[in-house]
Amino acid sequence: MSWRLRTLMSGLLPCHPSKLELQVDGNCNRMIPPSTNIAAAYFSASDTGQELVLNFALFLSHLLSTHLRAVETEANRDVLSNAHRYMVKISQVDERWSKLVAELYDEIQALSARADYSWA
Repeated sequence: MSWRLRTLMSGLLPCHPSKLELQVDGNCNRMIPPSTNIAAAYFSASDTGQELVLNFALFLSHLLSTHLRAVETEANRDVLSNAHRYMVKISQVDERWSKLVAELYDEIQALSARADYSWA
């Protein structure tokens, strides 16, 4: 786990779930600003930066699944929306990767077809 994620989590437990979500929300916004294009940042990041994104996704998934009832209140609507925005942005990493792999596959197929044709 990266030092940033450990820093995010340090000092939060034990804590009442609703206070926990509010603290995590503020720390998340400081660590990875909401305006960040996570997919673009992921692909230009070092191994450590990519590890941060993956650990952040695991952390948010665990936090939401463990404390969902506490977060799904009117008082925490902004926290829940923010967490969902981060999860959507993180999911775009996989979409971008899939698109890149598909484009590479198509390019290899086209090169292979041209090579086969040139041998005929």
